[in-house]
Amino acid sequence: MQIAAGGTIYSLVLIVGFNMHWTLSRVGSREPWEVAKVLRDPGTGGVGALVHAQIIPTIVRLCQSLPLTFPGLFLKKIFDCTSLKDADRLFNSVELKLNSLTQ
Repeated sequence: MQIAAGGTIYSLVLIVGFNMHWTLSRVGSREPWEVAKVLRDPGTGGVGALVHAQIIPTIVRLCQSLPLTFPGLFLKKIFDCTSLKDADRLFNSVELKLNSLTQ
C-alpha cells in the first residue's frame, strides 16, 4: 500500500507482474516507505534517474494500455487509476480510516 501511495495503483501492477510481492513481504517495514518517497519525488541522480528513465515511462504505458477504473472504491465515486489526483484522494482516505481505527 505504501508503494502504491508513493506512485499509483500501477506500481502494484508492476509488483505483481514481476512477481515481487513475495520479496516485498520479507523486507522490513521501512523499505516500502523509502521506495514510496523516491517514487513521489525521485530527484535527478542515482535512483531518481532510474525512476525517470524506466519506471515513469513504464507506468505511463500501463496507464495508456490498461486504463483501470473501480466504481465506488472507498470514495463513493468512480476511482480512475490513471489519475494521480484520484490516487492521492484514495490513499489519503485509507490513511484517515486506518488512523481512526487505531485510536
